[in-house]
Amino acid sequence: MPSPARILPLLAVLSAAVCGREPPAPPHPPLPAVQRLLYEETGGSGDAKHWTVRDARQWEALWNGLPDRAGRTMPVVDFSREMVVVVTAGRGSSGSPGLAFEGYQAHGDTTDVWVRRTWPCRSCGVADDVTNLLVAGRIPRRDGPVRIIRYDATE
Repeated sequence: MPSPARILPLLAVLSAAVCGREPPAPPHPPLPAVQRLLYEETGGSGDAKHWTVRDARQWEALWNGLPDRAGRTMPVVDFSREMVVVVTAGRGSSGSPGLAFEGYQAHGDTTDVWVRRTWPCRSCGVADDVTNLLVAGRIPRRDGPVRIIRYDATE
């Protein structure tokens, strides 16, 4: 007979599927916060993408490429100490979408950044229009690769 430790995670996934909800996000340790610089509902592209920006020229080019910048000042970033991580959720139905940094963790030469995308539940009514979510945040500068760890959640 399988132990309860093996059965409980399976039951959670099955009950989530039956209830129309997705399984909970993968566990991760308490993480240092990413300082959010920008959140846009129309700034992303059709696909889920991410960029790591390590210099002022890249940051200015990315900022100038965003739609609907009117009336906003580009946040100042000290690229000698910081870098910017930009993540898009990809195209999806609107109706209370969300995209948020959960935190970051450096290990070895890699930095992991956790990003949660939230959509309305499958059985909830949503608007017919689409969103292209984009979020940008500031973390301490590191020269190694940045890995984005994405997960979806429903409301």
